[in-house]
Amino acid sequence: MKFLIVFLMMSSILGCASTEKREAPKIAQKAAPFACKKPPQFPIAAIKKRIEGWVILEYSLDTEGYPFDMVVIDSSPEGYFEKTAIESMSSCRFKAPEDVVPGERLKFTLDFKYS
Repeated sequence: MKFLIVFLMMSSILGCASTEKREAPKIAQKAAPFACKKPPQFPIAAIKKRIEGWVILEYSLDTEGYPFDMVVIDSSPEGYFEKTAIESMSSCRFKAPEDVVPGERLKFTLDFKYS
């Protein structure tokens, strides 16, 4: 009986610790990167577990198309891709349409998928 109770408790705890996989919400992307010095890298922890995911970043562009004040506003699964997304996208230069005002908050989704 004790074994059954312990087994059920462990099963519920492990079930709560599973990696949640959500679809990336659709967002309007006004600017696209065209020159990146550092491409996004899959984190080793994600490679070992064969985890795919996405990160939505919010940022502003200066007059030359370089991003600043970049923050993660959503990601799935959390804790795997945020750091590499910021590092990669911070190294990019963006091509923005004429209607983007310098300092305007923009969003970009970066997908991490195995080919």
